[in-house]
Amino acid sequence: MEHLHGLMRSTCNGLGSCSRQPNYCIFCALSFLLLPTSIIQAAVPVCVFSPTPLTEDIERTLQSVLFAFEDAANRTDYIAPSLADIPAGLEFQVLTWSDVDTNNETALFVQNCIDQKGVGMLTITGDESTLTAVLLAKEVQSIVLSPVATSTNLNQPGLQVLARTIPNILFQGAAAMEFLVHMNWTKVACVFENSDYGRSYASVVFELSQLVSEVDIKTIMFECDNQTSVERAMEQAATWGARIFLGILRDCDAEVLLSGARTGGVLQQGYAWLLGQGFVIDHNNSTRLAELLNGTLAINLRKDVTGVQHLAERFQAAFAANETTLEVTNASITVKDLYAYDAGVALATAIGLVYEEQGNVTQEDGNKIFNAVVDHDFVGASGEMHFDRQAERELAVYDVYNFQGNDWVPVAEIKSENYCLMNECNSTVLLYGDIIWIGNHWETPNDGLSCPIGSTFITKNLACAITFAITAPYKETTNESAAGWSRVAAAAMLAVIHVNDRNDTVVPLASTLDDRVWSESQSSFGVTAMLLDSTETNSTNTGTRSFNDECLRFDNEHNGCAAVIGAAYSRTSTPIATLGGAYNVPQVSYWSTSRDLSTESNYPYFSRVITQDDSSGAAFAQLCYHFNWTTVAVLYISDVYGTGYANSFGDSARELGINVKTSQSFDDSNDASLTAALGKIADSGARVILAIFFSNNAELVLTFADDMGLVGPGFVWLICDGVADGNQLLEHATDRDRVSDLCLGMLRLATVGNSNTERFLNLAAAYREEIAGILERYPELAVALNLADEQQFPGNSTDEYSSIMGWAYDAVFAAAFATNMMTESDVGKDHWAKRVYEHLKSNVSFEGNSGVSINFDDVGDRNTNDLKMYLKNWAGDDGFTLTGYFTAQSDSEGFLLDIVSPIIWSDNTTEIPQDGFSCPLGYMYNTTTLLCTPCPAGSYLDEELVKCALCSPGTYSPEEGQTQCIHCYENSYAEHEGSTKCEQCPNNTKSNTRAIIRTECLCKTHFYLPEEGEEGDACEECPIGALCAGDYLLEDGTRVTQSPVADEGWWWTDTAGESLLFSFAFCTPRGI
Repeated sequence: MEHLHGLMRSTCNGLGSCSRQPNYCIFCALSFLLLPTSIIQAAVPVCVFSPTPLTEDIERTLQSVLFAFEDAANRTDYIAPSLADIPAGLEFQVLTWSDVDTNNETALFVQNCIDQKGVGMLTITGDESTLTAVLLAKEVQSIVLSPVATSTNLNQPGLQVLARTIPNILFQGAAAMEFLVHMNWTKVACVFENSDYGRSYASVVFELSQLVSEVDIKTIMFECDNQTSVERAMEQAATWGARIFLGILRDCDAEVLLSGARTGGVLQQGYAWLLGQGFVIDHNNSTRLAELLNGTLAINLRKDVTGVQHLAERFQAAFAANETTLEVTNASITVKDLYAYDAGVALATAIGLVYEEQGNVTQEDGNKIFNAVVDHDFVGASGEMHFDRQAERELAVYDVYNFQGNDWVPVAEIKSENYCLMNECNSTVLLYGDIIWIGNHWETPNDGLSCPIGSTFITKNLACAITFAITAPYKETTNESAAGWSRVAAAAMLAVIHVNDRNDTVVPLASTLDDRVWSESQSSFGVTAMLLDSTETNSTNTGTRSFNDECLRFDNEHNGCAAVIGAAYSRTSTPIATLGGAYNVPQVSYWSTSRDLSTESNYPYFSRVITQDDSSGAAFAQLCYHFNWTTVAVLYISDVYGTGYANSFGDSARELGINVKTSQSFDDSNDASLTAALGKIADSGARVILAIFFSNNAELVLTFADDMGLVGPGFVWLICDGVADGNQLLEHATDRDRVSDLCLGMLRLATVGNSNTERFLNLAAAYREEIAGILERYPELAVALNLADEQQFPGNSTDEYSSIMGWAYDAVFAAAFATNMMTESDVGKDHWAKRVYEHLKSNVSFEGNSGVSINFDDVGDRNTNDLKMYLKNWAGDDGFTLTGYFTAQSDSEGFLLDIVSPIIWSDNTTEIPQDGFSCPLGYMYNTTTLLCTPCPAGSYLDEELVKCALCSPGTYSPEEGQTQCIHCYENSYAEHEGSTKCEQCPNNTKSNTRAIIRTECLCKTHFYLPEEGEEGDACEECPIGALCAGDYLLEDGTRVTQSPVADEGWWWTDTAGESLLFSFAFCTPRGI
């Protein structure tokens, strides 16, 4: 402490001992000389603690603190402009203690400070001593400033008396994590020295990796200056497979650490080393250390250039005035010196704010001073100074240095408010310089696991290769189907070859694929492919199992797949899309059309180059409207494809006023289910049937329907594109002749895209050229494909698989364009699929085999603006032949139907069948004549049953062709069904307008039914002198017959019917 004693003597005229007792130094605006005791007592005491031994670095840091208080007393704003605002009359009494190396010593000195009524403490000691100061300061509500201590334990709830101008170790670790994430390094070995600092730093980095889940950190400890311990740590890291290292050391010799890394084979080309904040870069390294450091990186808090210059000048002025023996240059100023000066500024300024508010400051004002520190931002030696509500330094900037040749070169900065402290890293890393990596290479090392999902690290060229999973049911049981799907898979493999070769014969934009992907260091963009079988066996979905086993496989040889191309069937794509959403794998299907797959919330990363079933459903509805079929039945297979297709058609049909009479599903593994569904369709009377199933269901469905009288003349079957063309459909049949006969007159709709013949011929030519190599690499496809035949492709083939090949080819290119647009900021397994999906929807648009404008809507569906759908008719032995086109119009106009050849219907004529529900009003469809016939007189057309029904009693129909019967008019009745007219009620009777039988004809008023008469007979006129009220019906239909009664002034004789005049006076009438 003798050196400091001399420093203080020159500054403060030597105030007492500098060992165990405090040194008193008073700074005011007028003089630094010893002041009278009265003034000393009026000054605000602050305490400064420093460690021993008193090295030149510690002395410089301590002097930086003292300069801050001196500048505050003088209102000198050269370094910190806010010091000019220190209130007049405020003075500072600085009490300094050194030899603060143990907790006991810290406690003693802090107590001395408290006894001296110190209103604030500033410590440049380590974490443990600072914690002791914090605990004691808390008891008296004082405040502690630190430019050195970084432990996160120092600002726990209830201990908030500490403010620090250096970012705590959490922010330091977060900045390092930020850089690792930015560099797309997801597997990192954190090797750290066995010290409080090293353990704390490693713990922070590991915990952050668990929080943000973007970097897998393995922490490995080593002992300082112990070569064996270092080499053991390197061996452990190498065994784990680490290629990226974060080195944490402050007290240890970097040369020992890096020598061990070189010996362990982890300090060479293809590896990266980032040294943490504790390693202070030195521009005067030894020759050996400089050689080891070449290509490494170091992260250090930024030294503000202006602050360094001004503080150095402050030292130089003091040295010239013999106020210090320290000779300081810009290069010798450290970050700690800058933060120490700013700690003094923060404390002095906060005391000034409290002083200005209340006219004095005491030890009890610690909380107010703390809040003033938090609330007051200023510019200091280290740059802009901001504190959060816990008085932690915010917005610190870190520089990343790269050792090139013999010196450190700044290459990047890290500046962020939150770094990786939230659930994700909000990267603000700016790379502004070229990095020369270990081994004098320019390409960024890859950790082997930080390739995006679906890419595999290739050690040979230190790059990632994207993997696409090509999914197809190429092992289907029939030869025709297996060959067709194998050919589709091979077409997708051909697209992979063309992507890598930038071959633009089919897709003109192939040549524009960027060689750079993910980061500037990636040397080339390439695609590899894995082949997944999605053939369904019984109830086992092999596509899903293959996806789980291969696409989600992560080990030393696999990193899953970057995208799925496929699947073919919607019921296979559905579970894959669900898994893809959960595990962040994008999917581009070439043949799955279910509308349910457009539900982005359920299948967030599913897309397709084929249009979904809403288009097909709308086209079929348009077809029904075109032929005036107003009532249709729907039969569909009970899977996601069938259900979605049926719903799509139903929605479009309703918009066009077409009635779906019944919609029945069936389980293709349950004959009883099919029988029940067909039975309900038969009961509905529908003659036009939309059938949604697959080729392997065709024979069963059609033969069952035929047995129930639902196939043949008078019936129309509309077939979805799940049923293949001609020979492919019959390939599944055991009785081909019968199935072919049953198919007569059927119409099939297939989405084909606006195919460009030239491009398809180019695809076919390339297929013939490459198929040998494809089959050699993927021999499982050769099981169903004959090389000699494939080398003649397409030959005379016109099957549907040729169209699907084009879809599959375009699906690969869609995925390639989207993944090629990925940038450095897109990297990361957690959002890989999301970014690819966003690019696909927003940025991918190209001309391919299936259309001149392949692009996608906001849920990943292929836009329909350039699509055609073929309408095909089974007209005989040639199977389905082209009979018309549906061309997509604008969204509001639907599809335009163009019939190009006559349609042969199920009766082998070109006469358009009726749907059985579209006859004129009052007419019924005759299933024998297949014509509309009028309902005869006495009947009407029951619109619900769509057949003629006899008029019920009480109604009649006088003519044929009626839609309803007429209720009998007043005073008439109709006793029997099928009446063509109503009968008149007998004389002197009446009825309401719904009389059914003669007995409902009742006597009118003034008439009565003689006792000898029967209900329904004619009524007689009421006798003279009597009243006849007429008959009526009770609510339950009982007839009440009323006999005559004597009128007023009349009475009945008890002789047979003879009446006598009694008198003209009133008398009570008597009944008979």
